Amino acid sequence: MTRRAEDTAAGCRALAAADLGRAEALGKDPMRWRMEHSAAAWTRRAVQLEQAEKRFEARLGSATPSS
Repeated sequence: MTRRAEDTAAGCRALAAADLGRAEALGKDPMRWRMEHSAAAWTRRAVQLEQAEKRFEARLGSATPSS
């Protein structure tokens, strides 16, 4: 099963970069703020997904029996 871009940290970072690119192209257009805000939101989501993945991996590591 393939995960959607918004469901992965790398995908969120790519979406943020795309929004920043669009923001730069807009110059001083009021829509620029929306694109910058969207990029920041995608970046926050990427960080949250990375943190959740680290916690999940830590739980998996502590759940495996040691020999």
